[in-house]
Amino acid sequence: MGVSEQPGRPKLLAWLAGFVVVFGVVAWLATGGAGTRVLPLAHNHPPALGPTPTPLVCKSEQLQLVGSFNDCASIDSTASNCKVSPPAFNTLFKVLGPSQDYLLYLIVPDGYSGAGEYRLDTGSAEVDVREYPTGALWQSVAGILTVTGSDGRSGTVSATLETSSNSGPVVPAASLAVNGRWSCP
Repeated sequence: MGVSEQPGRPKLLAWLAGFVVVFGVVAWLATGGAGTRVLPLAHNHPPALGPTPTPLVCKSEQLQLVGSFNDCASIDSTASNCKVSPPAFNTLFKVLGPSQDYLLYLIVPDGYSGAGEYRLDTGSAEVDVREYPTGALWQSVAGILTVTGSDGRSGTVSATLETSSNSGPVVPAASLAVNGRWSCP
């Protein structure tokens, strides 16, 4: 019969065992084994550039802005405007941060009925932040605008905002979280 060109069974089993070990190690590393994370090569979107959100320790009267920029900011009572008259609710605050200033818009475009919670993801309320020096605009996509005062002139905001694609300069990080208490002067 002739000499067989096929590898022997022990050699084939050794090769298969080696493949399984290599595959297992690669799978373990790719899923975070040993604290290592291998990122997939394909991305649906580019990674966000800019400051990494870090927890801020703000004073109770300050607003926390985290994401595209990280600031503890205070409402400038001399440059703010509140219009509270059902069914309309429109406030404009100049907000002073340590490194730059912002404009904060709190709006219930229709259906304002006094103290309560107004959702930002349904369009019943809106929170916008405009970076004062550049004009870049972030608009709310989720969160709650709460009016706590019976006169409608105070409350809290917890909002997630994204940059507006049609206004202002392009910013490296597209999201911003705004949290804290607000009060009309």
